[in-house]
Amino acid sequence: GTLAVVATNVQLTKSQATRIAEMADDGVARAISPAHTPGDGDALFVLGTARLAMASLGDANAVVTQIGTAAANAVSRAIVHALLSAKSTACQASYCDTFPAACRNRP
Repeated sequence: GTLAVVATNVQLTKSQATRIAEMADDGVARAISPAHTPGDGDALFVLGTARLAMASLGDANAVVTQIGTAAANAVSRAIVHALLSAKSTACQASYCDTFPAACRNRP
């Protein structure tokens, strides 16, 4: 399974955090296919530290949309970076060892 945490310094209500998590979960589907299968155990968590008050940032729906969009992009990029950085183990070959042409010119 894939575990992800999205954190923002914005104060979030439970419903705002849920909406951001729904949007951020799209990043999982962008990076993993098939995603959200019955046995994969993926989980995504969202939290806000409340350093910035939502009210100070303008329209709350627009702010949630901006955070959710950025979160989806960050989650998909993080998954791909993790995949490309992974090393093989005795039990499982890494992506780059399995598909070396896809990882050519990577450090």
